[in-house]
Amino acid sequence: MKQNNLSRNPHQTILLGLGVVLLISFLFDCDTIDLQILDTYIVTDPFHLAIIFSAPLAIMAGIYWWIAHKKKQLTNWLTMGHIAFSLFSILTILFILCEKESNLLGNPYDVVGYCMWAFALGQVLFFTNIGVAFFQK
Repeated sequence: MKQNNLSRNPHQTILLGLGVVLLISFLFDCDTIDLQILDTYIVTDPFHLAIIFSAPLAIMAGIYWWIAHKKKQLTNWLTMGHIAFSLFSILTILFILCEKESNLLGNPYDVVGYCMWAFALGQVLFFTNIGVAFFQK
């Protein structure tokens, strides 16, 4: 199976996404983000939220780099699915949480919940892809 550049060097795409996440957190014009999780009320800065989101991206980029360094073969659709689910969900969460007046129908925190499920699905694809890469010949 022929690999595209994304499957050969997914760490570069994730690092580019990490830069975009940090850049977006700098460019948003909101002072704080108010989150209520169960009965805990959290007030945070968008930059700190971006740091929290970029830590798993940096770890994933490091693992993808290590896989490429070991010359293991990644599955194209698992790699692209993982990167799409991970980056899209993180960017969507940042946009929703930093927008002052949300134009979404219903509760924007429902969309944040769906994005967290999409992020979790992306991580399932990530670990499946790593497992397949190490167990195939």
